[in-house]
Amino acid sequence: MEVTRVLAQRFVNWIFQGNTRVKILFLLLSGFLWLLIKLSKPGYESEVKLPLVIQNIPEDQTLVSTSHDKLSLRLRSNGFNLLKYSFWRYNEIKLDLREMAPDSALTYQWSTAEITQELTDQLNKQVTILSIQPDTIAVALNRMISRSIPVKPQVKWDPTGSRVLYEAPRCAPAEVKVTGPQQQVEAIDTLYTETWPLGAPEKDRIQRRLNLALPDQEALKFSQQQVQVTAKMARLTEKTVAVPVELRNQPSDLDIELFPSQIEVTYQVALRDYNRVNVKRFELYIDLKEDSLNSDKRFLSVKVGPLPPAVRNYRLARKRVEYIAKAL
Repeated sequence: MEVTRVLAQRFVNWIFQGNTRVKILFLLLSGFLWLLIKLSKPGYESEVKLPLVIQNIPEDQTLVSTSHDKLSLRLRSNGFNLLKYSFWRYNEIKLDLREMAPDSALTYQWSTAEITQELTDQLNKQVTILSIQPDTIAVALNRMISRSIPVKPQVKWDPTGSRVLYEAPRCAPAEVKVTGPQQQVEAIDTLYTETWPLGAPEKDRIQRRLNLALPDQEALKFSQQQVQVTAKMARLTEKTVAVPVELRNQPSDLDIELFPSQIEVTYQVALRDYNRVNVKRFELYIDLKEDSLNSDKRFLSVKVGPLPPAVRNYRLARKRVEYIAKAL
């Protein structure tokens, strides 16, 4: 350790003794000038990777993909130019879509051998391109379209509560404009909101702004990110009425008597619609084309026709009736 300390001290003294600092300065300057001279000479070769940029995409189209996002170029030039391209990403390669015509699938293709001169013009005039990889470049576009897509609200409510959904929840706006690549837009037929857990509300009308559950596709743009959802609730009440049972397709040579000839129907209706229900529109019937008569059969099955508007649920006091058939 002592020997090391002594040697270090002698080196420090030598550095700051006499004109040593001047000598070191001239050595550094000489090395710098030598490096400048070497780098300024032509004939150096190097491989660089430059980013690829697509320019002048038509307004009604959007970029879907490129086969390569970088080009690998073998360059010959002086050392300064190669340093710029190798370490500082001095430039990028631009491909102009106005110079090419797409195929029927909106795909542009370049042969790198055919565009060597175009690429050379984008670099320093003192740079020569020896080779380019890959051999070809393909760029795929897609047409941009706009469509209005219906929105369906997602609402959950507690059916055991004192109120039920009076009608299907509504959105404002009911449709959202979607703009993007044709294939992606046409794949969407319905947009949904996030789920709204209503629980058991105590009001007949409630509203909330809900976020849309949008597809994770960056190319799509939506005119709305949220919609206003309105849910109408209603209390239910019950009523029981006696409805006559109708015989359909009765044979002309038989007299058929039903026991009972009427059946009680208990139905549910929103309290606000109680007086709107026309009980004469209940239909209970037996179709003898579907439920045939025979001597071993005592009962006929009762069927229910279309319910009157506003009726939600119903139940029958009985689903079968007895009958007596007599020949005329």
